Amino acid sequence: MRLIPESVSVWLEGLPKSLPLSPMTDPDIDRQVGELICKCKVDLVLMQEAALWIRIGEIDRSHRIVQDDSSSVATYMHGMIHRMEGDYWNANYWFNRVREKQLLESIEESVFALREGTQGELPEGPFSPTEFTTRCEQASRRVSKSNREQLESIAFAEWQGVWNAL
Repeated sequence: MRLIPESVSVWLEGLPKSLPLSPMTDPDIDRQVGELICKCKVDLVLMQEAALWIRIGEIDRSHRIVQDDSSSVATYMHGMIHRMEGDYWNANYWFNRVREKQLLESIEESVFALREGTQGELPEGPFSPTEFTTRCEQASRRVSKSNREQLESIAFAEWQGVWNAL
């Protein structure tokens, strides 16, 4: 894992502990991320930049970065991006291409840590990105606020696992 610049870590700590389930555009946050990336460009790897864009729901910028990279982390983030845009079949295609055990273990650890703090409110068993995609697809049709919050928390834990693997 590459050392994360302190300014990036501090900025991330100030964000909500959830990840949007669909694309978002907020010019102020986009500007903040852009400035952060410019300031830390030497210290950030390209996949960390893509992860920062995903973190705020800006999928177009992250997609441009991951689409030409065949690494497991880029492949996984590619799946996350397609899930966020509602292209669920394509998201699962990318998730099924990931073979790096260490990345999958990092994601599993993050989701497991979230489960531990929710007293059984989350599904048991190993985390499956394709099953989670199915849950997100089903929720997109009939979203209750609490269900959406739970899914956004899981998506955040998943994102943390990817971030920790970088």
